[in-house]
Amino acid sequence: MRVMDKNESIELFSLNAFKQPSPTKQFAEISRKFVEYCGGLPLALEVLGSYLFESGIRDWKCVLEKIKIIPNDQILNSCGLFLEIGISMLVEQILVTVDDKKKLGMHELLRDMGREIIREKSPKEPEEHSRLWIHEDVLDVLSDRNGTKAIEGLALKLPIASSKCFSTKAFKKMKRLRLLQLAGVKLDGDFGYLSRNLRWLCWNGFPLTCIPSDFYQGNIISMELENSNMRFMWKETQRMEMLEILNLSHSHHLMQTPDFSHLPNLEKLVLVDCPMLSEELSSISKYLPNLRSLWVECSSEGQLSHDTTIILEALYATNSKKLEPTATTSQVSKFSLKPLFIQLGMNCQVANILKEKILQNTTVDESGGCVLLGDSYPDLLSFNCDGSSIIFEVPQVEGHNLKSLMCIAYSLIPDNISSDGLISVLVKNYTKATIQLYKRETLASFKDEEGERLVSSIELGDGVEVVVAFENGFSVKKTAIYLIYD
Repeated sequence: MRVMDKNESIELFSLNAFKQPSPTKQFAEISRKFVEYCGGLPLALEVLGSYLFESGIRDWKCVLEKIKIIPNDQILNSCGLFLEIGISMLVEQILVTVDDKKKLGMHELLRDMGREIIREKSPKEPEEHSRLWIHEDVLDVLSDRNGTKAIEGLALKLPIASSKCFSTKAFKKMKRLRLLQLAGVKLDGDFGYLSRNLRWLCWNGFPLTCIPSDFYQGNIISMELENSNMRFMWKETQRMEMLEILNLSHSHHLMQTPDFSHLPNLEKLVLVDCPMLSEELSSISKYLPNLRSLWVECSSEGQLSHDTTIILEALYATNSKKLEPTATTSQVSKFSLKPLFIQLGMNCQVANILKEKILQNTTVDESGGCVLLGDSYPDLLSFNCDGSSIIFEVPQVEGHNLKSLMCIAYSLIPDNISSDGLISVLVKNYTKATIQLYKRETLASFKDEEGERLVSSIELGDGVEVVVAFENGFSVKKTAIYLIYD
């Protein structure tokens, strides 16, 4: 079984809801919303369509509002969703997906079923839920300060300009809280009341000028404080052994980065749109080798060039190891031209077709060069350049949006070497003065949302340079970039 595309979904849904391949004019818009909710799941499309057959528009609207909060039991049961169901069956029904990067995904219907299971345990006592996500429930628990140790995850999103303020005492009994997601929320009081078991803190619009010293952060793995009011992170430096991800983007008052020597396991750092941050990258250059990804915005073209040099020098300095052959060194090595595919955006069908076409058409000429695909294929624009870097300007493609990028590095390496040699990929946007660095291990587990973020940062007319960094001994003959459009 596979996920249906938009047109197939509309047709299947309509055949069950209207007994015709397309919705009637009156139901066209609301049908689209139901189809989006089903997410291409054939069973859900059939069950929902049949359930709504011969119902009026008012009933349709009521059902749509209801399933957004509480999934319909008939839909879930008809899709084979039972507590005893195994992972293999979930995968077969496309309710759980495992991609080629071993990333686990969950269909919204399955997510909603899990939420409903939690809600049904104590429908009138949200403070006893292990997860709190319904807006009204969260407001009640925080306002009444009646949270309990049952709560492990809490999410509340308010407008960034909101003046809503809660006492930190509301968190006093939430000793097992591990996930906290806030937006536009202010907290007042002793931050020592917040759980010492927090693993993920996402607080959009963090209102304070620094993180309070009484807030224990020793177990936090991911800290995302975008659009914060911070000037610096701490008055008294804290050592955060567990922290792997730090995002302080759009913190317009941030004047100083944290002391990275106290963040020994930091892997991902994002400092985009922090105009008051005057420190150069050289101040953290010795910590760069530990980072798996980096995203910074520079204050000038000069700093952009300077910081790029610092990054590349730091990478090559820590990756100067010799190649280890798989055969005896006494054998004479033959060199082969090998394309390495580096997905820099969301994975998609066009990208997979592109890989196949390139593998079929990759040839080596007498000088060791390579023949590349041109722009003759639909949905693609290509740029290529000799060496390990390529500079291009993003063109306008009428009626299409940039969906993904595929970088291909063609390198000559001995046949008796098994490694592909890639260290990292650096994306430099001259127009926006940003640098994005992705280590090999990060690219291997690139998430769709990361790909979306990268692609969305590249706009029409931007001047972009992509640099591929390889280990010593690898000779990059040519680098190509394919822009993939929808």
